[in-house]
Amino acid sequence: MLRPLKRDRKNCYSTLDIETGITGKVLDIAIYNGSDPPIFFESWAALIQFIEVHIEEKIYHKFVAHNGGSFDYVSFVEYLTDQTGIKYDIVLSQSKIVVLYVYFGEKRVEFIDSANVFSHTSLEDLCKIFKPEHRKLEDVDRGRIEDLKRGNPEKYYRYLGLDVISLFEICKSFERYLEIDFFPLTIASLSLYLYRRRFQKYILFKPRPSVDEFITKAYAGGRVECFRPGRHESVNTFDVNSLYPSVMRKAKFPVGTPVVAKTFHPDKVGVYHVRFNQENREIPPLLWEKNDRNGLEFVYYGEGYFFDAEIRLALEHGVKLEIIKGYVWIRSVYLFREFVDHYYKMRLDNKGNAMDYICKCILNNLYGKFAQKENKAILRRLDHKKLMELLADKRTTVRAYDLDKCLYEVTEPRPISHRVVNLSAQVTSLGRAVLAREIIRHADSIVYCDTDSLHLTDKLPSRLVSKEIGKWKREDSGEGIYTGRKQYSIGDKVRFKGMKLTDKLDGGRAVMGKDDVSLINRGFDLQKTYSYFPHVKTVLKTGRKACRIYKIAKIARKSLYQTNFLPDLARSYINSLTI
Repeated sequence: MLRPLKRDRKNCYSTLDIETGITGKVLDIAIYNGSDPPIFFESWAALIQFIEVHIEEKIYHKFVAHNGGSFDYVSFVEYLTDQTGIKYDIVLSQSKIVVLYVYFGEKRVEFIDSANVFSHTSLEDLCKIFKPEHRKLEDVDRGRIEDLKRGNPEKYYRYLGLDVISLFEICKSFERYLEIDFFPLTIASLSLYLYRRRFQKYILFKPRPSVDEFITKAYAGGRVECFRPGRHESVNTFDVNSLYPSVMRKAKFPVGTPVVAKTFHPDKVGVYHVRFNQENREIPPLLWEKNDRNGLEFVYYGEGYFFDAEIRLALEHGVKLEIIKGYVWIRSVYLFREFVDHYYKMRLDNKGNAMDYICKCILNNLYGKFAQKENKAILRRLDHKKLMELLADKRTTVRAYDLDKCLYEVTEPRPISHRVVNLSAQVTSLGRAVLAREIIRHADSIVYCDTDSLHLTDKLPSRLVSKEIGKWKREDSGEGIYTGRKQYSIGDKVRFKGMKLTDKLDGGRAVMGKDDVSLINRGFDLQKTYSYFPHVKTVLKTGRKACRIYKIAKIARKSLYQTNFLPDLARSYINSLTI
């Protein structure tokens, strides 16, 4: 069960940054503890020796580096892997390091990435948002950093020192704004902490394993669909103001444990396993399936798991449903209304400043934390003794990753008290239902949708458009070209999933533009090349050097995914609706 927190959390830390040459070689490492001048090291070995001497000082038990998970710590892992006898653990999210643990005897030192809190905003932009007393130098050519170190070492070390000082000041400003005394691992973990410490009033019960598995099948992301691929002379885009926070504010969420249901209970929060058939093909399909081919695919008939919000919407539009099994909660309350009201008001009172940015991140990241997976593999460097211990534990799964480097992927039992997956699943279901209602009303002009946005060839009624939370706001307008999911241009704005639009490592060179999307729409496949730094798994598996720039070539082409909706049939049905 998940109880409210009774005590404030505290920690201390130092900030860290590295400078590398064109080949990826570490030039210097800087750390800053908030009081003494920055300390510089010419190698990871020198930093290791420093930590070993100062291991009893808590301020050196935790280090924060900006974009460390995809840059600084990749170099550190490369060094650690080449050494014998140094144990470490890596917690990954996809290909990026979330946290790196390095062991010094019985002591464990933690290396975290501030980009996981600041939503991968650059340090330069963070300086503009938080306005620290010391700002990083901007008149430095990163491509000639080695020349700067040789020719003007004073400026070079000032540049590196200001990086760690400004990051420390930004982190402390962040803490002061939120009235906390620690720097979190991720923005989602912070959101959960703030909710539990200041707003949680009810004990939340974790579903038992079989129910958790049932509910997890109903947990899915937002609806992303290209209804009318091709070129459109005029498109208007509309986004919901804080979609997930708005449904968290408006809806009641269950407390207690659910009971089995064999029929639909429209007055209760519930989740159901159903077979469905939507005979009305004049509107887009309302229910969905998960599959390996298209991910979340909306279909007219099939079988799946859905929360009550999407079930009600389907019944309103005549979808035939057969309830196979369900779970309903007897009691529901407004779990998140105070939390959302508090931080949304703070956003409105601080438009355009740091607090606006912080509150937006907090509001958008709470819901997902309740669906955190319990059995996540950790990449571990193990000695023989520890490996034997883990292999003897029947609850633990150990898979060899690189035997030469003594690396293993270890999955250990990790019960998570805050996993209340029905809360996450209900939020995304409510969000999809909000989007679907407007898709239905505008089925004759819908071009594209993505989670909280609609792209239309007409406009939403003015009564729906305002700055209020949960209302729609107009975003972009202009000529639109659509080639698939997350592949489009509108006006001069371009989005193309899996492809960088600009090459920041090559002077900001444009990679993808509107003309490219137009060519792809006409059936051309385009090869695009851009620069990248290899992630940690690439470094460990391929031998590529950390922090060295490589080139990658990708093919940009039309998405193979096609919608199941035939939009030309929509107009007759839409004319019968009252908007």
